[in-house]
Amino acid sequence: MTVISNTSTNSNNVDRTALLSLLNNIKELFNNGPTNDPIVAMLTFIDGTLNPMIAKSGTDEFITSVSVFHDGEFISTFYNKVFDVIDTIDHPTATPNNNQQYLLQLLRIYRGLLLLINNLIVSADLTVSIGSTPIKDLNLLLVDKIIKSFNNCCTSIVLSSDQLNLSLALLYNTICKLLFNITNKFQLNIENDDDILLLFLTFYEKNLTPNNAEFYLPWLLLLNNILSSLKDSHLVSQILLNTDIVNKVLLTIYNNDKMFRFFQNTNTEPIDISHLTFIKVWKKLLISNEYISRYLESLYATNNTALLAQLLDVSTVIITSIDLWDNHDIINIMIWCIFLIKEKLYNEVKDCLLSSNTTTVDTTYPILVNVLDILTKITTFKESASYILHYKETFPLLISLLKLLNDHIPKLNPHKNPDLKPSKSTFPHCKSLLVEIFTNLTFENHQIQDLMRIHHGIELVLNNCEIDENEPFIKERSIICIKYLLANNKENQVIIRDLEEKKQKKK
Repeated sequence: MTVISNTSTNSNNVDRTALLSLLNNIKELFNNGPTNDPIVAMLTFIDGTLNPMIAKSGTDEFITSVSVFHDGEFISTFYNKVFDVIDTIDHPTATPNNNQQYLLQLLRIYRGLLLLINNLIVSADLTVSIGSTPIKDLNLLLVDKIIKSFNNCCTSIVLSSDQLNLSLALLYNTICKLLFNITNKFQLNIENDDDILLLFLTFYEKNLTPNNAEFYLPWLLLLNNILSSLKDSHLVSQILLNTDIVNKVLLTIYNNDKMFRFFQNTNTEPIDISHLTFIKVWKKLLISNEYISRYLESLYATNNTALLAQLLDVSTVIITSIDLWDNHDIINIMIWCIFLIKEKLYNEVKDCLLSSNTTTVDTTYPILVNVLDILTKITTFKESASYILHYKETFPLLISLLKLLNDHIPKLNPHKNPDLKPSKSTFPHCKSLLVEIFTNLTFENHQIQDLMRIHHGIELVLNNCEIDENEPFIKERSIICIKYLLANNKENQVIIRDLEEKKQKKK
């Protein structure tokens, strides 16, 4: 593409010269430091030169005057200067000698530089190139340099005070905003730099400061862009298995008052970008990717079932609140839900019921209820029945779970046994949720109807067509399930008729 020639006026040149001069001054401050009274000199530079330029750079007049992204020659000079400054910040020769105020001002200057760059990049003309180098490549190089520079800052700075910690967090927040704006325009190519990017993304693991969900919005927005740009799920695997982002960062954001109230439907405020972005990130990381089963297994392996229960609480709220799921998401959700039942939950429930071992019921029960609740939502989609029919061991597993609960948990009828009350050890609601799952799967699906008959599921559902205080509404759900089982299925109709006749003879 042809580079647009430089036709700027003298006024334009003044602004451009001031901008390049500012970059030179920042490089000099990081390279050599002020010669006299460094703190005063840096404050004077920030207040008298840097801040006014940042404020000016956010105006349409300045963007038009500088025309920074419409002139190939100036773009080349500008980016080279910026790269030069960041390289100097990355390897400064001026040392703060552990002077906290000196460090604070350096971080302020670095943040100001990034705010300035952000204001200019937002106005970028994406059609411009520098010779044979597209502006996209310059911006991706900028992303790479900034991430590496910040990582080096974190390893070299000792956070000796809350003020310094907050200053570094504000710098990180600004970087996330800038990188989000760049990644909104250009897709990152991050396959070769997973470790560097991972180190950058884990900053908040050790540096969560403000109790404010909006403060972490730039990080969420950037993470969402990165996850969306992945060609495979390797980075997702790294985040889940090799970092504590989920526990230390995402759950902290979720438990923020405003975010938590929203997800618990106790907040009257409308949904905003922080809620939407959190949901998108959570979906990509913890709902619909292929590494979730491995991650869940790792939580069991480290006996971290409390964290697993928390994650499923959040996932249940999100999954059951969304009405549209694509086939890929449905299959992935089915995979990890069935994995949990098959590999962990069935045996834990069996142990609780057969051996009267209730030591694990406090963790097993909430996990089981959430998994079954998720399946009641996902089985409303036809693709879930396709999964059940393809993976033939799945349906008998669900039938076996219902039979286990049915055989070992007495029905609580207030008229017959008024002294018995529901408790976690009786796994309340679980049979109702299983019946609802079978109802969803059976609806207008002759193959699932037949599987219910073959695996003796009809008898189990029919047995629950009565009041049970441990399972509110199970009678009504079972009746609907029987209705779907009988629809256009003569074999099932015969089974039901025979069972009813046997029941009448017993009376």
